[in-house]
Amino acid sequence: MELEDLATEAFRRSNFELASDLVDRLLEERGQNIEFLLMKGDSLANMGRLNEALSVYSHAFRMGDISSDKLHNFVNALVKNLSQNAGRYISKDLGKFSCCVCRGLLSKPTTLLCGHTFCKSCVEHQSKRSCVICKFPYSSSGSKSKKMTLDVTLSELILKYFPSEVNSQEIKAAGNELFKLGRHSEAQEKYSLAIKTAPGDHLCLSNRSHAYNVQGLYKEALQDAVKVCQMRPDWAKGFYRKGTALVGLERQEEGMEAFSRCLTLDPSFHSAKVSLTKVLHTFLQPVDASSLKANELQRSPIFNKFHLDDVVSDGQEESSRVEEVAAEEEKEDEKKDESSPVKHNLNTSRTLDRRKFSPVDRKYTKKRLPSQTDEQFQPITDGSSPHTENQSKRFKKCPLSMLESRVSGEKEQVAKPGPGYKIPLDIIEKADFECSLCLRLFYQPTTTPCGHTFCRGCLDRCLDYSQACPLCKQSLTEYQASNREKKVTYTLLDLMETYLPSDYTERQLIHRKELEQVASHAFQDGGTIPVFVCTLALPTIPCPLHVFEPRYRLMIRQAMESGARQFGMCVADDENEFAEYGCMLEINQLEYLPDGRCVLGTIGGRRFKVLERGMRNGYNTAKVEFLKDTVAEGDAGSELRALNHAVYQQARTWFVNLPIYHQTRIVDHFGPMPQQASDPQSSFNGPHWHWWVLAILPLHPRVQLSILSKTILKERLKVLELSLTRMTNIPS
Repeated sequence: MELEDLATEAFRRSNFELASDLVDRLLEERGQNIEFLLMKGDSLANMGRLNEALSVYSHAFRMGDISSDKLHNFVNALVKNLSQNAGRYISKDLGKFSCCVCRGLLSKPTTLLCGHTFCKSCVEHQSKRSCVICKFPYSSSGSKSKKMTLDVTLSELILKYFPSEVNSQEIKAAGNELFKLGRHSEAQEKYSLAIKTAPGDHLCLSNRSHAYNVQGLYKEALQDAVKVCQMRPDWAKGFYRKGTALVGLERQEEGMEAFSRCLTLDPSFHSAKVSLTKVLHTFLQPVDASSLKANELQRSPIFNKFHLDDVVSDGQEESSRVEEVAAEEEKEDEKKDESSPVKHNLNTSRTLDRRKFSPVDRKYTKKRLPSQTDEQFQPITDGSSPHTENQSKRFKKCPLSMLESRVSGEKEQVAKPGPGYKIPLDIIEKADFECSLCLRLFYQPTTTPCGHTFCRGCLDRCLDYSQACPLCKQSLTEYQASNREKKVTYTLLDLMETYLPSDYTERQLIHRKELEQVASHAFQDGGTIPVFVCTLALPTIPCPLHVFEPRYRLMIRQAMESGARQFGMCVADDENEFAEYGCMLEINQLEYLPDGRCVLGTIGGRRFKVLERGMRNGYNTAKVEFLKDTVAEGDAGSELRALNHAVYQQARTWFVNLPIYHQTRIVDHFGPMPQQASDPQSSFNGPHWHWWVLAILPLHPRVQLSILSKTILKERLKVLELSLTRMTNIPS
């Protein structure tokens, strides 16, 4: 493989240091080449050595015409360096009704399925179809559950609390439509009217600045952009507007600074990257020493103030390297006859000695003695270009310095919070935050794709009966299938906690008491429990369930939300709706189906006797007494242990003599036969094995229920012994 191919492969594999060293050897062997220099510059930029990269790019630009897209790697590295502080200086004090994308009052508020709310236009214009806060994916088209629909409740609140601002937004929207039609002067007038209606709206100022820019009125555009940056110093687009106006006024250095500030706040701002690339491309173009532009650049106060060595965070490290290289070059000058390239094994990770194989670095590296001042600083040149001397002077005070020193010098300004939108306290009413289903204050408000907001529990109960919005009847089948854990609408929740703290606290207490009623059976004997009327459940025996009735779906959801994870199971009874005795079931597995049904995995627990029947939320409840076996002691205990062992052996013999087919089905459903415990009375429900045998014996449910109700283990074992004897005597 040739050296050039090795360098390309090293760069492709992101081994930029090796690629840089290989390019040095290529330059040494084949002479100056634009492509090699660009690869060298890209490698240095990706390593974060921006000072050296800029020198290499400048040399490449003097050798021929180079398009601006060749600076892509350099600009990305520069943005990465600037973005190390991105997000640190963004104000979080936006007000309750502000959009965190445009930093303005929510316009056509849209609540995503993740619960975060933005302006509809901000959501639709995001390049990445995901929430900017939690990265939850969304789509502005396609499935109904992900379509962008206005949040009805928030829209009504904003209209009530901020009528002037809403009017201003409507005027601005009309201006936007005129701008799309190319009627820029008319759009500008609309923006001016919107600003007059709501003077504090920085978005209207930004739009008018843009309208001025496209009309070539850069001075007026700059005035508006400066105001935007003062009002919202944490909004990236304001600095982009400012940079565009400055470039239009041919104030390239300040424009570069504005674009860098924009990218510090938002590293993903593509238009700012493109603009910064163009400005850098302009600066890197060779300048005739006799031209007016060159004279202006040399007189620029910005160039006199900032130095290349102050550009990036690794400036001190690079300065040390510059002095090291300069000292090494002085030694090389004394030994001109000694020049032999260091051999490099391409199969190892060892890099070339950059001090001997970096001709570009040597030509454009500053020699600096400890006593020299900045004004005595001069680059070394080789006179290879008629513009070399002026080009070197140009980078003596390089505008790249502004991208760090100016941005870092104004961090305190960026850290100041901008104006927020606050609610007039005298017009806040509790009725503004009431659920249309329960007619109480929202608790855990959640917004559907159709834009309507309800308490999360109220919405779940409605969806148990119908997969449609309770208000507009739009289908929510897909929404229900993909969003079992419905997120709260954070803006509404924050508003209630801030402006109605006592009311919301009271609402929380009411909800907590309701859950405590559901969970009371898990904490005290004789509590009221929810009852599922279906089949006979037995202690320690698994009982899978498919829940589809709305009342039982609600019961399971409440059991899970309360933390009880239990409910009673009884068989149906013709006289009393459900039997007098039953068994608790504990949920150990829950899987929701797309249409709201669920499949439960449960296991039997304590037995109970029904004392009083009741009803709650459409399902049965019961006040119960939990059953415990009577303990046998002394001779009765010894007799019980002997009976337990004898019946166990009898049951095991009967089971192993069953056909293999039956044994397999029993084990698949109930598990293998449990082992015999040393003490059959160690559990208040008796030994595990005898419930297992009761579950697999083909007995009538009424017989099984009578065995379940007995609190004397000896009596249950006698019934099992009799049943097993009869089953054994049945001819196969």
